[in-house]
Amino acid sequence: MPQFSYPQHLRSSKNLITTPIASQAWAAALVAEKKWFAFQHISFSNEKTNAKLTHRKFTYAIQATLTMAGIPYRWLDRTSCTWRKMLKSKYDEEILLGGISWQRNGKNRTLIFNLTVPLVKNNVDLCLFNLSSQELEASKYALPESYIALGELKGGIDPAGADEHWKTARTSLERIQKSFGEAGQKPHTFFIGTAIEKKMAGEIWSELKNGSLSNAANLNDERQIASVSRWLCTL
Repeated sequence: MPQFSYPQHLRSSKNLITTPIASQAWAAALVAEKKWFAFQHISFSNEKTNAKLTHRKFTYAIQATLTMAGIPYRWLDRTSCTWRKMLKSKYDEEILLGGISWQRNGKNRTLIFNLTVPLVKNNVDLCLFNLSSQELEASKYALPESYIALGELKGGIDPAGADEHWKTARTSLERIQKSFGEAGQKPHTFFIGTAIEKKMAGEIWSELKNGSLSNAANLNDERQIASVSRWLCTL
């Protein structure tokens, strides 16, 4: 059996566990996010605000990775369903962004958020393709071989709900593996969460060891999320 090669930002399941300090920081960020929306006269439930914060934090990491690498990108404005050039001001992108498309070493890559994958017939939080945005739209997301990686992104910092989020994500990832396996494909799968408890971390680590998961990270750990972002942007 080949030796398990863990993601470079992890050394054990303990690295995945959300610390009390991280929980407090996320709670403070959530309050700030609600205040910002209130200032804009927008009212969201705690759940919706949390989802938007999770989305924004992850998209910022991807944008930062591409920007630091000097790679220009285009982003999908989900309100108008049009692709736009990168801007100097990122906040609107983080809120409205439905996808990112770039080219690296002559290879096209497009990352789409919250996509109903035809092969799986369910919504998947993150899908990375080996197509340009134009090619992807023409394919209608129906080419199994165009999927490089699929992942679940789960927000929320409440320990009581963490296990339920992981169970939902795990079921989704298993469905992805089964559907693509039946089509003769094996794209990478990954999980990113904000509330990760000890038991949950152990289960994620086991899936990394047996190859069911290709990568995993705690969104509260900047080093981990930067590592996963680099991994996605270089696949």
